[in-house]
Amino acid sequence: MLGDKDINKIINAVKEYNDLLQKSSVVMDRLAETKKQWDTLLSDRDTLRAESERMNRFIAQFKEDYQNFHARESQWVNSVADLHSRLQFMVDELNTIVSHHRQNSVEGSGVIH
Repeated sequence: MLGDKDINKIINAVKEYNDLLQKSSVVMDRLAETKKQWDTLLSDRDTLRAESERMNRFIAQFKEDYQNFHARESQWVNSVADLHSRLQFMVDELNTIVSHHRQNSVEGSGVIH
């Protein structure tokens, strides 16, 4: 037969075992929750990576488009400057021709200035 001391030891051991089971259950629940959070973080990380790659492609395309635009703008500015200088030359030539024409018509009419 078991004495009172032995029975109390068994009862205490069973209580400890139950406490350990409860604590183990709590730890397992926390571990499962931590796993869910970890999986969510991994998913969020993958989403951020994909979004970052998309933004990098967008920025690279934007940079290329801007450089093309800037090149076209420079060509346009050069064309406008060239056109302006040519127009100025043509206006000067026209003024010279008109001036010569006036002088010739005045000389031919016999009018003295």
